[in-house]
Parts: sequence; C-alpha cells; structure tokens
Amino acid sequence: MNALSYLPLSVVKLLAFFHEELSEQRPGRLTQVGQLWVGCLLVVLISMTFEIPFLAISLAVLFYGVQSNAFYTKFVAILFVVATVLEIGSLFLIYKWSYSYPLMRMIIASAVVLVCMFMMRTHRLGLLFFAVAIVAVYGQTFPGMLDYPEVVVRLTLWCIVVGLYPTLLMVLIGVLWFPSRAVTQMRHALCARLEDAVSHLLSDVAPQAEKYIERNVLALQKLNVFCLADDADWQARSVWWQNCVSTVTYLYTTLNRYSADTASQYPALAQKLRNEIASLQQAVAQGEPWQSTWSLSAQERVAARACGLETICDQLRQLGQMSPDTPPAPAARPPP
Repeated sequence: MNALSYLPLSVVKLLAFFHEELSEQRPGRLTQVGQLWVGCLLVVLISMTFEIPFLAISLAVLFYGVQSNAFYTKFVAILFVVATVLEIGSLFLIYKWSYSYPLMRMIIASAVVLVCMFMMRTHRLGLLFFAVAIVAVYGQTFPGMLDYPEVVVRLTLWCIVVGLYPTLLMVLIGVLWFPSRAVTQMRHALCARLEDAVSHLLSDVAPQAEKYIERNVLALQKLNVFCLADDADWQARSVWWQNCVSTVTYLYTTLNRYSADTASQYPALAQKLRNEIASLQQAVAQGEPWQSTWSLSAQERVAARACGLETICDQLRQLGQMSPDTPPAPAARPPP
C-alpha cells in the first residue's frame, strides 16, 4: 500500500500542494532562485561584517527585488531607489510634526501604511508602496525606543543604507553579472510549447490540466511584454513575433486534447506538419523569424479537414509567409 494512505487527508493535500509548487516549470525560476540564494548570503555577510542594522529589511528588499529576468529586476531596482527617497522623507515629516506626540505619530504612520497597502493592491507600481509601508512601520517606533533625537536621526539615515545596498547588490547580480534575459526565456518557452504540441500530435499523451495551460499561456504573454521593452530586435519585428506567440499558443492549446489516432490515419500529412513545426522550433531557438513556402494541396487539405488539422495548417502557413518586417498597424484615431 502507498504510505500516503496512512496520512490524514489534510496532510496529503498539503504535500500535494508543495509538490505542485516546487515542480512548477516557470521561465527564469531556477535563475531567480540561484540569485536569491547568493544575494541573501552576501547580504547576511555584509550586514554582519559592517554591523549594518535592520538585516530583516535588507533581506526583504532583496527577496522582493530579485525578479525572473534582468529587465524586471532593473525596473524594480529603480522603484526601490525612488521608494527609499519617499520613505525617508515621509519619516522625517512624521518626526517633525509628531515627535513628542506618540499617539499622533502612530495615527499618522497607520494612515500611511493603510494608504500604501491599498496602493499595493490597486496600482501597477505596488512594490514602491510596499517599501514605503514597511519602513514607515519600523521608523515610527524609533522615537519610542530612544530618548535622544540625534540617535533617532542616525537610525533613520541608516535606513537609506539598509534599503539601497541590497538594491545595488541585486542589480550587480541580476543585471550585470548573471543576467537572465527575457528574450532567451521566451525562446525556451516557445520551443517547450511547440514540443508539447508535437507530442500530443504524434503520440497518445495525457492532456494537461486547464490551469497549467492557462499558466503557460499567461507566461508567454508576460514574456512578450518584457521582450518588447528589453530587446531591440523584438521591437523592430514586433508584429511577426507577436503573431508567432499567438500561433504557438493556438497550436499548444488546440493540440492539448487532440487524439493522435486521428492523425495516424494520414501519416504523410502528420509528418509534414511535424517537419514544419520542427523548422519553426529551430528558427525560434536561433532567434530568427521563420519563413516557409509550405502550402496545402487539394488532397492534403481534404485530409487536414478530415482529421481536424486544417486550421492549424493555415495558421502555420500564414506565419511562414508573413514578412518579418511587417510594420505595426497605425493607432486608431479618436472620433472628432
């Protein structure tokens, strides 16, 4: 018997949850974990060596700052620098008007934290308000612990070092020394999705759950946004690459529940489709736009319609015949 049969149901569900989370294949996950391990180790060593206070804040900055790709890490680092200026400025304003009034100081700090918590959930720059909130909570306790304003000011100024040196460290690790580019992650993700599509086309593979399909599709869309912002070639050929992402997404989602027995009745068409997908996969891995002159004959179109692959063949044909230098559509003008 299975050892899990002797465990309570709640424990089995908890173990299943941990197994699902730890085995998740997310673009840039291994690189992000490695950067976090190295960064946390360096932060602990630096803080203990130079006796920098508030180690927990430095680790929190690093934990929330290191992201899955270099562009996102650089963007978050800029946000943390701006947040450090805002949080130190807000602390000094709180000290100026309510240093001798603990109740007023707590009320003002609580209002700042509540506003920041709301903005964390509603604004796209939520990490900025997270940094302001966490320092506001720590900073308003300084006057209550110490009787000397000079020491309070020193601790507050230490918060600048505590927030900025982990930010500099994560930029060095995640952007300059060991960068994980979004375009590289996108190529690996597209090739993986094409490999999944081919496996469902040629063999009887159990279909993936809908939540995994949705997660992988959303990962492609997110990487597309990062590639548009970070890679010059992706920007120059953005129309073709966006069409490529849409085509790969369609192949991946459509063939997930496709029966390989249906395609086995037309082996020539299935093999030809397999070769075209392999050619697309090779071009994507090299970072080059894929071009193809493939077209369906009348007999192949009848076979594709019979086995439910006609739309997939048309999608591949349109992508292969699309010019990589196709300009983006002009923005729609607002009505007068």
